[in-house]
Amino acid sequence: MMNELKNTIIVVLSLFIGAAVIAQVPMNKTTKKYEFHNETPLSVGSAGSNELINRFYYWGLAEFADYKYEVTRDDSTFRSVTFKVVMPMVENHYGVKFTHKDRALTYTLKFDAEKKDYSYWINDFEYKATEVDRKNREEKLDTKLEDFKGAAKTALLEELDLMFTTMIDSLAWAGEVALTEEQSSAEDTW
Repeated sequence: MMNELKNTIIVVLSLFIGAAVIAQVPMNKTTKKYEFHNETPLSVGSAGSNELINRFYYWGLAEFADYKYEVTRDDSTFRSVTFKVVMPMVENHYGVKFTHKDRALTYTLKFDAEKKDYSYWINDFEYKATEVDRKNREEKLDTKLEDFKGAAKTALLEELDLMFTTMIDSLAWAGEVALTEEQSSAEDTW
């Protein structure tokens, strides 16, 4: 419920800022796919053995609790955790020409952490929606983000940039939050 409210606030903000926002989801020049990724490893103030990756694991469990998701952890090295998320999105009006309803975004969020350093990748975006035009004609959209050619693509990329920039700020904060006693005791039993 909290995540739905957060998404609604993000959409409302993006509508107000829409004309001024020029940032879009970055494209990985090698793979030609949209991707958020830190260029150099990020660091946290302090973290014990395996603690940092567990911080991201528990953050993800809370962050995606209202969504459909799968989580995969690397049990051999305790370094990485991957979330495959299906996130419902609120209806959005792209000017007076198009409305997208029944929206959902699927993406992958992967963390790699060692000691106090970590990297993240947010990629493999797939977008689903029903596009309704002014004459009430509907078209089903179900495509990889880089293959989406609709008239609303620029606005959609700006909306997603705002949403994931907020998420990246949240995960940076999560990297600094110490595990609870219960989480710490379960740390080595993934």
